[in-house]
Amino acid sequence: MVSFDDVQRLNLGYVLKPAEATGTGRPQVVPILAYFIAHPTGGVLFDAGVAPLDAETEAYYRPHRIALPEALEAVSRRLSDVRVVVPCHLHFDHVGDLGQLIGRPVVVQRAELDAAREPGYTVPGLAEDDGIAWEAIDGEEELMEGIRILPTPGHTAGHQSLVVRADEGTLVLAGQALETASDYSAAYLNWAVSASDE
Repeated sequence: MVSFDDVQRLNLGYVLKPAEATGTGRPQVVPILAYFIAHPTGGVLFDAGVAPLDAETEAYYRPHRIALPEALEAVSRRLSDVRVVVPCHLHFDHVGDLGQLIGRPVVVQRAELDAAREPGYTVPGLAEDDGIAWEAIDGEEELMEGIRILPTPGHTAGHQSLVVRADEGTLVLAGQALETASDYSAAYLNWAVSASDE
């Protein structure tokens, strides 16, 4: 088992979502976070930062990147501590440092990996990159003792979260399950109403 202290948030920078993409008329700073879980059998990395982008997309999102080695060092960890990678989904802002993790399994939902093969979904060529040790799964899976992968479709059809059973209780790492708090509120209301009808 792990404790809450074994789950460490990593700051991998931010992107600046332009006003026309926020629905608010104002730009929005979107933090790029990841998590490192120090499990007794090896470290788990949940998400991997902002990928390099073409010049037009770079100008649109204006990313500020903090390299994964630097972010890990800030929590007294190293790249060599990472045993397995679990991205919540495969959009460009969750897969940036996968190239630094060659040889580690990258566990994704098969639906997400299939979507990543479609043009315009993510970084071109990501899903076909032979240097990445893709492990496609279908649905829930026990990653290691006390850590379970749970499909949480919402933001993407192949989105997944991590459920960590710790000494103090259960922690869910959800990544970007929904786009906004309003989306969450609407989804929760729909769930609550449908659950009360049963």
